[in-house]
Amino acid sequence: MVKNYFLNHFFYKYKKSCYLILFFAIFLVQNSFFYSFSLDVETLPSLEPAFLLDFGENATLAPEQIITASLKFSSCQENTTEWNNSMQVFNELCQQVSTKNFMSLPEEERAEAVLSLLYKSVLTKYSEKETSMQVALSKGIYNCVSSSLLYMALAKKAKIEVFGQKTLNHAFCSVLINGKMIDVETTNPYGFNPGTKKDSGFDDGSYTIVPKHYYSGRQQVSDRVFVSLVAANFNSIQLKTGDYKTAVPLAAARYVFVGNENSPAAKLVRQEFDIVCTNYLLDLMESNQENLALHWAYLAISRWGITDFWQSNLDSSVYNAIVRKLNIGNLEDAQNFFSFWQNYLSEKNKNTLAQHIFISTLDWKTQNMTPEEALAFLNDAEKNPLAAQQNISNKIRSLKEYYWQLKIMPLADKQKYLEAGILAQKALEDIGKSSSIARFKEQCFNNHGILIHNQFATLVNQGKYDEAYSLLEQGLKDLPNNSLLISDMNKLKKMMN
Repeated sequence: MVKNYFLNHFFYKYKKSCYLILFFAIFLVQNSFFYSFSLDVETLPSLEPAFLLDFGENATLAPEQIITASLKFSSCQENTTEWNNSMQVFNELCQQVSTKNFMSLPEEERAEAVLSLLYKSVLTKYSEKETSMQVALSKGIYNCVSSSLLYMALAKKAKIEVFGQKTLNHAFCSVLINGKMIDVETTNPYGFNPGTKKDSGFDDGSYTIVPKHYYSGRQQVSDRVFVSLVAANFNSIQLKTGDYKTAVPLAAARYVFVGNENSPAAKLVRQEFDIVCTNYLLDLMESNQENLALHWAYLAISRWGITDFWQSNLDSSVYNAIVRKLNIGNLEDAQNFFSFWQNYLSEKNKNTLAQHIFISTLDWKTQNMTPEEALAFLNDAEKNPLAAQQNISNKIRSLKEYYWQLKIMPLADKQKYLEAGILAQKALEDIGKSSSIARFKEQCFNNHGILIHNQFATLVNQGKYDEAYSLLEQGLKDLPNNSLLISDMNKLKKMMN
């Protein structure tokens, strides 16, 4: 299984954790065996979006929509003092970039002037973890996401064509002016067209340079994806603190907000939503709430559908759960779980689990049987279509070999060597080659020959040649190739002649 945490600036990574055995969850499903378990479903986060924004279906957003969505993703409640103050600051900025003097500036100067205005009027302190739009507008504390969204909204208001750019761990903007794309590093008041030398305004005459490698792996994204990065950063924090009641609805709202956009960035939004949900699945399992965990999985995929990411986590969870049941001999539960989940599993995992259940059934059910019962059971098992698979046929053969030996050994212990040898021969005919049973058969026949030889010697010493002859005759009928008995018969014939 894979457990994931977003990092600030919407970067996420996979943190691998190994779970040797995870307990299986049980679902409250009507008309199924799951109903018999009581689950505290009230503790589960809501799978519904925290909010819905009716902006139509356009991927491009208006300035007011960008700020509204940013505030909503920042968990700022509408019509509160915090909301109203933030909107007031933004409206004042919009008025400044809409003035006749501002709009009369050449387009490139106007785009740069927007950045300067932000730092003169609002932005005062950079903080990597501070993504909230309301904090940026009211206190001037910002990071790359909040400052980029503010710039994007105001640039649009100033009739500048602006785009959101993201990298693995950074966000910034770019503007299209006279057919030329110019980057805007919004975390720096002198970040317009970074990578070029500029007068920083400091008395020492220093200037700012943003290294080009800082922008490696850049990706231009839609306005909706760009705005949703606010939620990604909050989800990163919420996952680390285990606040799933906030994280899941927020991630759902982000996914719905991006909508049906078909782009790599939009697909990543869905995957990050799945990461939030599957991390909760793993946290429940780690806290020994296994039943609730897979109830949660069932609800999540029923509501939002199954993806490759969910499939991987679901396969692992169900697999480990069934293995746990099989390890303690709870065959009925394991089979019921499998029957419930098999239509949700990947074909490979479904086949593997079917084999595990079949093999475990062979092990557990035969262990309390007599050898005769076990061999009869295994003969029936060979008729199952699964028995055609090599690993299962090998398992059946191995068990048969074991129970044949259990059946033979008591006869040998009672010195019924001929019966034991004949039974060993039947075993070989049943299971094919077996070096252990073949050796046992040979030893039993040899021991039977020795017993007859000893009886023969006693009869000869008593002068009872006819009885000795009958004894050897029967012995050779049973063991025609026994060299000891053949030698005895030759000796006896000479003596009798």
